[in-house]
Amino acid sequence: GLVASLTNLGLSQANTYFLNKKKKPLGLMVGNTLLFLFAASFFCIGCIAVLSLFFVESSFGLEGVIPWFLLGLAIIALLWETCFSGLIYGCHLYGLQSRCLAFQALLLLAATLLIIPFGATLESALFWRVGAMVLFAFSYVLFFWMASGRFRPEISIEVFLRQISSASRNWLQNLIGVLN
Repeated sequence: GLVASLTNLGLSQANTYFLNKKKKPLGLMVGNTLLFLFAASFFCIGCIAVLSLFFVESSFGLEGVIPWFLLGLAIIALLWETCFSGLIYGCHLYGLQSRCLAFQALLLLAATLLIIPFGATLESALFWRVGAMVLFAFSYVLFFWMASGRFRPEISIEVFLRQISSASRNWLQNLIGVLN
């Protein structure tokens, strides 16, 4: 959660603000969000790959790579969930948000219960938990896409830079609160 908070740069809040106050089109906000998420996901994958290479070379062996890989997936899933939550709130889809949070709770409960029959090891617990997180993030984006109607994703680097600039002030304040 901390790494996802560090890497989202406040884009979730910027999405809500730019949809409601700046009246930017949904397609533009989704396109800019996807641009950011793909870049951040590739960055995260690269960092995990470098860390994994370090652990493969060390005495931990290949089993030391699995938790890092799962951590990377968890960060990416949280990042997608966080950024799309700003779009959901910006579109006033509060009922969808409530249903999604209930679905998330059920997924995480199921993941916890699956640890019992499949072994209570750290790797098993991480696998089921991260699997539920990734499934939820994918479902969250899909549910948003279905509920928000038809739009065509667009990208505007100018608007994206304004989003990040606007969001960075609030993001720093939120980050200090998370660190506290």
